[in-house]
Amino acid sequence: MGAATVSSPDTSEIKPCRLSQTETRVAILVLFLSFVARWQMLSPGYSIDDYALITGPNSYSLGQMAAQGRVLTYYLQRALAALGASAPHAQPLSQILLTFVLVAVGLIVCRLWDMRTFAGSFVVVAMVVLHPYQSEIFTFRPAALNLAIPLGLSFGAILVCTRSTRYWIVSAVALACSLSIYQVVLNYLGMALVFSIAFHLTRPADSNRIFWRALRSQVTVILTAVVVYYAATYAVSRIAGSALTARTTFLGTSAITTRIDQILTLYKVILYRTEPIMPSATKALLLLTLGVAIMVHLATCWRSWTCPAFRRQALAIALVVAGGLPLCAGIVLVLGEWWPVPRVLAQTGMFWGGSLALVYSIVQPIGKRLILGSMVLILISFIGISNQVFSDQLRVNMRDLATAGRIVGRIESLPDFAQVRYLAVNGGSWRYPSPILTAEGDMNVSAFIAAWAKVPLINEASGSAFEPPTPDARKKADAFCATAPKWPAIESISKIDANTVAVCLQK
Repeated sequence: MGAATVSSPDTSEIKPCRLSQTETRVAILVLFLSFVARWQMLSPGYSIDDYALITGPNSYSLGQMAAQGRVLTYYLQRALAALGASAPHAQPLSQILLTFVLVAVGLIVCRLWDMRTFAGSFVVVAMVVLHPYQSEIFTFRPAALNLAIPLGLSFGAILVCTRSTRYWIVSAVALACSLSIYQVVLNYLGMALVFSIAFHLTRPADSNRIFWRALRSQVTVILTAVVVYYAATYAVSRIAGSALTARTTFLGTSAITTRIDQILTLYKVILYRTEPIMPSATKALLLLTLGVAIMVHLATCWRSWTCPAFRRQALAIALVVAGGLPLCAGIVLVLGEWWPVPRVLAQTGMFWGGSLALVYSIVQPIGKRLILGSMVLILISFIGISNQVFSDQLRVNMRDLATAGRIVGRIESLPDFAQVRYLAVNGGSWRYPSPILTAEGDMNVSAFIAAWAKVPLINEASGSAFEPPTPDARKKADAFCATAPKWPAIESISKIDANTVAVCLQK
């Protein structure tokens, strides 16, 4: 494996920052498919986190970000705001940048895995970019930039860290900075290195020393970056006076049993159960494609006795199952807070891409045709699911904004409306009676479920400037709503003092 250069069928050698003809063709094709799948990402849209960012300050406080171990996110948001390109107000910029970064990550992964063919590279990059789990982060439009920048930095660092000591040091700093923006990049890096070993095992051992030296450099740079990141995070949190939250601290021993149960349940979902963002038919097609291709390969080997690399291939597949499959849940599962929503499991796309490409590289032509034929159906499914994700986001946004407008109309009919300054919104549900099919976790759910989104949502719908209530007014509103009729009853909205209105929603 070469860390700095890689061969391809159309050029004998390419420079690190220059794409080969094969890579260019793969990039263009996947970019086109990504646009077909997610073109609606360029239209205005809101997740439950976005209303507060759109109508309020452009960034969270340093204390909030320090407590979550995302200090550089704070400074990134401030820098972009100073340039007039803050993520909440420059959503297409975030979306397009993330798309290009994901394609670049896929190409870097192909280089790490020494994947040279067009078909194999296309399988890898398409899975990394188009897997439906990846679509969720695009629905959190301002947050897309918080993944694009650290993901690009971290994979660029892994690619070049083997070139020299200077590059290694710069890579360690870049990785530590990446973690200080979004720790989930560790999930992608872990998956990439596991498959790097698996692909190496299927090939002749004439470059063993070079490969293992490069791998050692990559692993040590990641471990060093993690240590630097935690030391810096702890120091900044102490200076800022903010205690680290469960997003940054490790899981307690008392919670290990519960976490194991969660993981076992999760793998049933990832592999074969239907979920809102991924039907079981697509999962079955992925498993069947891999299983049938491997069985055809085994049958051919046993019949002709022409598989001298069979042991290495079997070992590689065993490593994928033992190492790659657990990483679908992510390295971050060791943290105190772990919520396995699709955006946290997006490295699953790399798992399937690596698995299909690995099997493709070792099977006979009939197996290759099977995999490529299945890829057509799989990508049709992926694109269709992503289309529905963004369509459903628009639908839930329309419902939320319409409901918020009706609430404001009711508030404006109250006596002395001009004095109303504060809104205390009690209750709220994540769904409407008419279901949104792709609602999962906190994707495509009503913003009325999130405490931080309720007042900003109403302000965005009406152009008002209501503020959240004072603590005392909040208590009065909770007491009032405990017995009051719920929305849309007339009595569900009432003034509880001269400048505060309570809104009682169904829970």
